[in-house]
Amino acid sequence: MASASGHNADIKNDICRHLHDLLNVHKGSVPIRLDYGMMDMNDAVAYFSEAIGLFEQDICRQIMAFEPRLKHVRVNYIADSEQPNRFLFTISAMLNTSGNAVPVKVMTTIRDDGRVTLLV
Repeated sequence: MASASGHNADIKNDICRHLHDLLNVHKGSVPIRLDYGMMDMNDAVAYFSEAIGLFEQDICRQIMAFEPRLKHVRVNYIADSEQPNRFLFTISAMLNTSGNAVPVKVMTTIRDDGRVTLLV
């Protein structure tokens, strides 16, 4: 029988796989759910300072809408003085498994080509 911590690790890995897929789909590209997926990066990067808030909101909104296992989702931008044009975010949330709240924290970066990479 798998331990509770092993089971939680499996769930967290599954969530990370789903987040990777979700955050790499462009909004409007899934015909049955036009709201599924991220906004086009090209629409936001022209206004870097505004893009940060737009990405934080969009990442949070997508997770809250399409990853029901995570609650109390927070997305925060992390400034990188060595790479000031880098979009790096932390995603913090709570996973409720068997009545226990388990914190989940993932870092993401949005690459120049618009792909989202999860840094687990």
